[in-house]
Amino acid sequence: MQYELRTQVIEPLRATFDSLVERYGGRPASRYEEATIDVQPRENFHYRPLWDPAHELYDEDFSALKLADPYSFTDPRQFYYAPYVTARAQMFDAFGRTLDYIEERGLFERMPAAWRTLTAAVVLPMRHYEGGAQLVSVAGARFAYGATIEQCLSLAAFDRIGNAQLLSRVGLALGGSESLGEAKRAWLEAEDLQPLRRYAEEL
Repeated sequence: MQYELRTQVIEPLRATFDSLVERYGGRPASRYEEATIDVQPRENFHYRPLWDPAHELYDEDFSALKLADPYSFTDPRQFYYAPYVTARAQMFDAFGRTLDYIEERGLFERMPAAWRTLTAAVVLPMRHYEGGAQLVSVAGARFAYGATIEQCLSLAAFDRIGNAQLLSRVGLALGGSESLGEAKRAWLEAEDLQPLRRYAEEL
């Protein structure tokens, strides 16, 4: 018995979604484009927000800034959820290994007292600044129009809360939970930090 192997090319009937074909033509779309472009709902909303019934759930009029096409703006890094999470996981793993290296060798304990004081007084309170910056980006994402813009703001918010977590890890390594408590008191009470705190809260 003999078998004959043949190569057969099967052409897909559709290269991508209809909305992307209308926008870019029949070329195959990237994963970023399929996960981002035109995914925000624009019609068939059942309810308006109870707190603002003059607007739809997603509404261009939430912002005074209008784009003829919100999807003309795209992320040059082509980040959507999956590659973003992968990239940030690698960054956090690298930071964790660096921090483990520092702790295993007692490098924080060898740090001059002046530098330890400066880190505790200036660097650690910035975790609360990063938390405030995260809320600013979340608010921007909520009222943004167009998934490409909203997505960038959401990822920026993730970055900010990630920065706060990294600073928290530094604080725990530097002096345990007490150092984080002192950093919070400094953020709330230290005179030199109040202009920055006021700015973050006003935004």
